[in-house]
Amino acid sequence: AERAIAGGTTLPGVLDAVANFRQTDQDTPVVLMGYLNPVMAMGERAFCERANAVGVDGCYWLICHRRKRVDWLKWRASWIWI
Repeated sequence: AERAIAGGTTLPGVLDAVANFRQTDQDTPVVLMGYLNPVMAMGERAFCERANAVGVDGCYWLICHRRKRVDWLKWRASWIWI
């Protein structure tokens, strides 16, 4: 995480990378893994809408309370929640 931050990695940048990847590969599943904080800073709904639009298939968050997962399902019901 420290190297990613030092290198300028941002959640919007990751979503842009997924969008670029999807231009040439629509079959390989893309599952994002990380801390929940950047998602909350971006806004849960905004993240879900953008991730859905660029082709994210699933998410694995290291800090995610069950209540939040249920709330998010209304924005992307087909994602895999762990």
